[in-house]
Amino acid sequence: MRLLSVLLSCILCGQLSLLSARIILPSILSDHMVLQQEAEVTFWGWSTQSNDDIRVWGSWGMDTLQTPVSGGYWELKLSTPAAGGPYEIVVMDRRGERLVIEDVLIGEVWLASGQSNMEWPLSRVEAAEPEIEAADYPSIRLFHAERRTSHTPQDDLIGEWVVCSPEAVASFSAIGYFFSQTLHARLQVPVGCVLSSWGGTQAEAWTPVDALARDPELATSTAKLAVNQATPRAPGILYNAMIHPLAHFRIKGALWYQGESNRGRPETYLAVMTHLIEGWRQKWGYEFPFYFVQLAPYDYVSRGSTGGPYIREAQLQTLRLPQTGMVVTADVGDYTNIHPRRKRPVGERLAYWALAKDYGYENQAFSGPLFHHLRIDGNRAVVSFQHTGGGLQVKGDQLHEIYLAGGDRVFYPAQAKVEGDRLVLTSARVPQPVAVRYGFSDTDQMNLFNAAGLPASPFRSDAWPHETVRVLPDYGLTEQPFSAEDLSQWAFWGQGAVRRMGSQLLMEEAESSAGVTLISPKSYAGDLVLRYRVQALTPPTVMVTLLAASDPGDGQQLSVPESYDGSIGLWTGEKENYFFAYKNAPHGLTPFLRRQPGSTAYLAQAAANVMAAGQYYDLEVGKVGGKLWLAVDGETLFQCQEEHPLPGGHIAFRLRGTGGFPAACLIREVRLLRE
Repeated sequence: MRLLSVLLSCILCGQLSLLSARIILPSILSDHMVLQQEAEVTFWGWSTQSNDDIRVWGSWGMDTLQTPVSGGYWELKLSTPAAGGPYEIVVMDRRGERLVIEDVLIGEVWLASGQSNMEWPLSRVEAAEPEIEAADYPSIRLFHAERRTSHTPQDDLIGEWVVCSPEAVASFSAIGYFFSQTLHARLQVPVGCVLSSWGGTQAEAWTPVDALARDPELATSTAKLAVNQATPRAPGILYNAMIHPLAHFRIKGALWYQGESNRGRPETYLAVMTHLIEGWRQKWGYEFPFYFVQLAPYDYVSRGSTGGPYIREAQLQTLRLPQTGMVVTADVGDYTNIHPRRKRPVGERLAYWALAKDYGYENQAFSGPLFHHLRIDGNRAVVSFQHTGGGLQVKGDQLHEIYLAGGDRVFYPAQAKVEGDRLVLTSARVPQPVAVRYGFSDTDQMNLFNAAGLPASPFRSDAWPHETVRVLPDYGLTEQPFSAEDLSQWAFWGQGAVRRMGSQLLMEEAESSAGVTLISPKSYAGDLVLRYRVQALTPPTVMVTLLAASDPGDGQQLSVPESYDGSIGLWTGEKENYFFAYKNAPHGLTPFLRRQPGSTAYLAQAAANVMAAGQYYDLEVGKVGGKLWLAVDGETLFQCQEEHPLPGGHIAFRLRGTGGFPAACLIREVRLLRE
């Protein structure tokens, strides 16, 4: 049955004629291939003659090897010499039928796999045209496996070896090419890169099913994954079709770039990757190096996901496995593009791991700083790292995205001082620090490096559940607090009242009101972030925050129509503003943001309501560098990017009841971060 399956596959691929076929080879063993140097490599295939003998001979001077055919299958081991070529390999049967594999090189062979960022072609990267024009490397060979799925392990796949040329490389993996080119330049030997990847796929699809089945928790979670024809999700479905057929082929190691499609289940990613790596190594029969790429910064929050930092953390933890290495991409990502175009540094950094760990380049820097230990010294947090390469460096005036938290689990920006291989952190808001985080968000502002210029990995020292933590960044802005007394002096419009209640401000509307609005007397230009605590006192409440509200051409005043009765629509349709609306749960509508005037379509909208009456929420609305967002209790509900943001204006709090019921709320701890 196994032979029949292989024969049918070969016929469909145009590789075999039923009338002439006697010896059949897998597609990976073909013209222009690269075999791993100075190794025992497996040579295998099939025969239509079950009682035949197969002889194999390589033109580098090896003795002829012979093995019998058993059940239509044959296999033997070839000893390869040091790097060189080109050579021929001759395969013969007992009756003298011959297959000749031509233009064979001996060198270094690496497997590249994962999803779209590994698959991303050279033609679509930064400076693609000159890179393609220069890609004339006869000693680099490329094999691209075609996309296929299977629910059972397959013995062959579709693909062919090609010589690296401008024509061939344009559609090949940019990372695979840059890795191969870097190795070739340093080692001066042939390099073969086998690409087997598929965009939009999850790690479970690339993992042997039997490996996942041994883990009861994973077996339960992966059973829920369904098969999708465009982006296969079923466990093992890509391993069976695109990895298992290669398991006899000797490789030096594997490269991996994936994780985007697993961000919805970051809690299982470490276990999945552990089973994937160990499962592959078990099938190959030896512990080969496995080097992978940490996810680049990207605005996953706007796509409804907060899993990015936790996937990066799981990738960092995967380094616990032997013979693994991780490339950090914190400095080469693109916050607005899930497929960053700067692929050369990624491929080169993968090659640095191989050069340092597998080819004896002891002085090659291969990793950026990795978190090692946190020590608390009074109000200071002292962080030590591995792989500092002679010392830590901060690119820029100050370190970004570094936070401290105390026992309340609220993270505030920290001031950092570099002392050799350590960071010393303090924060006036955190007199007794217990935890530190660096870059633990989807951001592109990380700027900590080692002396070799390699970026530090994001990390956290705590293991606090996501829902128990708040992060309050300063965005490089200056904080200005407003007391309840300050707020009571703001302009108040509509039918209702405002009054101080200790440190809180009560806003309430009268019966049959069209809403009430509290407006700052001053306008604020540039980047703005407004933070405050709010509690709805009545269930059917709609609350609105306006940013950058102003009359066109006048940022110092905000005129009000004489007929204004509290109805927001009588004036916001003419005033420039960002309109952040959030509703408590009984109202039933979800929070949204739109720009006015003239905006009938939402710029952004949350997936669900999170507000309820009778309890306080921490609100944050922001406008920084064209980025607009609304966060509740540290969770970003939505965000979007504007190409031409409003320059500035007033701040307003708006309140209105629904269903004929007047609304009331309490506001306190108002803080404005501004330039």
